Amino acid sequence: MRKSYFLILALVIAGLIPSIAFSEEVFDPVRKIYMNDGKVVECQMGWLDGARMICRKFGGNMTLPLQSVDFARTFPKYKKPPEETVLLVHPGPRYQDENIVLSNVRVIRAPENPAKTDLSANRGQNPPQAVSTIVIEITNRGDPCEVKVSLNAMDVLGKVLHQFDVTSESRLDTGESTILKRRLDAAGADLGNLMSTLKITRVERSNILESVLKNGGTDYSADGIKDKIRQEKIRALKEMLLKERP
Repeated sequence: MRKSYFLILALVIAGLIPSIAFSEEVFDPVRKIYMNDGKVVECQMGWLDGARMICRKFGGNMTLPLQSVDFARTFPKYKKPPEETVLLVHPGPRYQDENIVLSNVRVIRAPENPAKTDLSANRGQNPPQAVSTIVIEITNRGDPCEVKVSLNAMDVLGKVLHQFDVTSESRLDTGESTILKRRLDAAGADLGNLMSTLKITRVERSNILESVLKNGGTDYSADGIKDKIRQEKIRALKEMLLKERP
């Protein structure tokens, strides 16, 4: 009886895993996948997995290349510009610690200058070149800081194609949510169609404004870490002088 109970419990938990993994509303699992050729694929549940979509059916899972999916119709909550192509998406939280949360890691391709995509206004000229970009949604829950995210771009076999660093343009305030971007130029320019997954390997914080008030204060020093070290040295020196007094 107990074995049956634990088996049922395990099946229930397993069934909840996709819902937990895809907690971000924009990329919630779907029941219909709209294809670029006009076809509609019915699923028990369909979800994003890097450069592909997984469609769960009664007979098993079906894998669909993401570039064959009509992304705008399948995920209408994602406000995709008409000229943008989504190449890869890892939905929901992808990294989380006490300070930083990274979500919805993706690679998109769009013209370098979207304002010039109007063919009627650019007759006789070469169309603007499309560029691929890594996009990461970030929330800073710790002290104000700058952030660098390192990622490995891997192919369908799990081979590392290239490593990218994506950095914040400025210091992020406590509680601030924003988007980090890294254009794939130079060595990464030709990897857009080869990537299958992006794996976060390291997250670094720098230029931290550490709080100098210990009782829930909100003031920050210009260089919190150096101030803290200096204060510790002063405290240690005072203790040493007090011990040496007769």
